[in-house]
Amino acid sequence: MGAMKGIENGLKANVNDMFSHAKAIVHDNIYALNHKHYSGVMWVACLDWKTCHVCSQLDGKIFGYHMELFPSSDGKGGIHEGPPKIPKHFNCRCITVPILKGMEDDYTKPPNYREWFERQPKKIQLDILGPSRYALFKKGLPVERFVKDLRVLTLRELGAKRITRNDLLNDRDTIQGFIERHNRDYSRPITDEEIRRFREYLISNSANMKGVTDANLHAWADEIVVRMRKLPPQVQQLMIEFHGGITIKNTDLKRTAFFDNFTGRIHINERFINGRAQSMNKFFHEMGHAIDSFMREELGVRPSIGLNFRANYKAFIARAEKAGNLNEAFMARTLSGHQRSGISDMFRGLSNGKWTGDSGHRLKYYTPEKIRREGFAHIIRYLQDDTDFMRPFFPMAHGQFMSWLNSLNALK
Repeated sequence: MGAMKGIENGLKANVNDMFSHAKAIVHDNIYALNHKHYSGVMWVACLDWKTCHVCSQLDGKIFGYHMELFPSSDGKGGIHEGPPKIPKHFNCRCITVPILKGMEDDYTKPPNYREWFERQPKKIQLDILGPSRYALFKKGLPVERFVKDLRVLTLRELGAKRITRNDLLNDRDTIQGFIERHNRDYSRPITDEEIRRFREYLISNSANMKGVTDANLHAWADEIVVRMRKLPPQVQQLMIEFHGGITIKNTDLKRTAFFDNFTGRIHINERFINGRAQSMNKFFHEMGHAIDSFMREELGVRPSIGLNFRANYKAFIARAEKAGNLNEAFMARTLSGHQRSGISDMFRGLSNGKWTGDSGHRLKYYTPEKIRREGFAHIIRYLQDDTDFMRPFFPMAHGQFMSWLNSLNALK
């Protein structure tokens, strides 16, 4: 299936390139026939996260038909037969537009790539540049310096070392900037007033739900508040800070709750509120997904605990095999029960369905990134009910998560 999709995408890109090339030839002929009316052409790139570094630097540049109107890297300019040919590369989406003589200063120049890029959130900038070039950009190197003579410079040529997104997550300046931007002390437990406002928010956003009485709604909110106080201060603060971005939306689906990563909404129904005891774990699990999404958007990085979840799983399986316990009966006992539903979910995904209890997503759901997301949310879910089931099964991942939380403490 994946191979066929790749072939399909390649064919589409080839067709797009043929159309782009044909259009460019037609445009060149039109410009040549009417050259006395034009002073040159402007290169226009499609500005989004897929724009390549070379096209981004050509964007907004004005070319004459025989003389390049902007200086080359040696500062002398050069003789060219107009702008570079389109398509510039495989699946290129750029175009050129003519500039009328006498109106060079009258047309409205669109935003160039640099202006567009600097308005983007950190996550988009990081996705475009990658962690190593992003680190250089944050130190003051403009994006146009990543290209020279229409060639993307290597990290060695830029004098940069190769780093990962997790290196940025652990970077003191990144965390300090997040704390200063939000002006919040994440090491401070929440106050009674903050709890009161949070409870009122839950009730007001869950009111008028079908099949839910006021008594059940208030009891549900009270139970959430009780459990919320058991969480580490950093998680409490993140819940208080982010809850205003969540719309608790009624749904008729059979699932009791789920977090929509695209809209930032937690979807619930009457079963979720009326079944109060079981719904607590689900609520904090979905809040874990919300916090994970929030931090990815804010820091532009993902708390990288996925590899540690996998390493801990392999270590557990090796211990069980050495002890002669690696069989279906032992694993079913180990992973079954409501309290261990999160452990069952993780083992089901990590083993590709081989080992599971009585809980878990459909096998088609699991990808390495979704396993990481589920593990992140399960840790928060277990922190609020005092069971701490995740630590014995996933000690490295749990420790990394707690280290990440501690990094949110106010830095001095």
